[in-house]
Amino acid sequence: FQRRTGRMEWLAVGLSLLGLFFLTGGARRFNWGDAITLLAAFTYALHLLLTDHYADDLVNPYRLSFQQFLVIGGFSLLIAALIDLPFQLTTSGAFWAVLFLAVFPTASSFVIQIFAQQRVPPVRVALIFALEPGFAALLAWTVGGEAMRPGSLLGGVMIVSAMLVSAWRPAKAQLAGVES
Repeated sequence: FQRRTGRMEWLAVGLSLLGLFFLTGGARRFNWGDAITLLAAFTYALHLLLTDHYADDLVNPYRLSFQQFLVIGGFSLLIAALIDLPFQLTTSGAFWAVLFLAVFPTASSFVIQIFAQQRVPPVRVALIFALEPGFAALLAWTVGGEAMRPGSLLGGVMIVSAMLVSAWRPAKAQLAGVES
């Protein structure tokens, strides 16, 4: 959208991608699921850019999120019906789990994202989302009992460092109010 990304943001993106590479173990076993995940990441990046471009201070985050969920929900139901996916939930526990996951982590995160993107550049929002695999690895290590590999640890440190790099502004740029 004809806005320049600063050197520090590019450095942070590169550091984050390299950290993700180390965290996941690289591309040794790249498969169809990885390709779908990569496609989803690109579409989510597009979503971040479009939200940044169109969701100014006048946009109501609740209304925009509702409209997004309505459209995606409609398309998902249509596709599920076309490829004959089952719609039933087999237990009441599954119903409550789906309801909880739809409302709290999903709907709330999109509303919060829109509020945040009205005040924060999309590169920083994307880097915040890049923290997710690092926290997942940390949780898998502490709670799940998985072994912590040195490469995973290095990757997590690099992703957190990318967040710090994206937030860093030289003193001269801070005084002038200029992005680096």
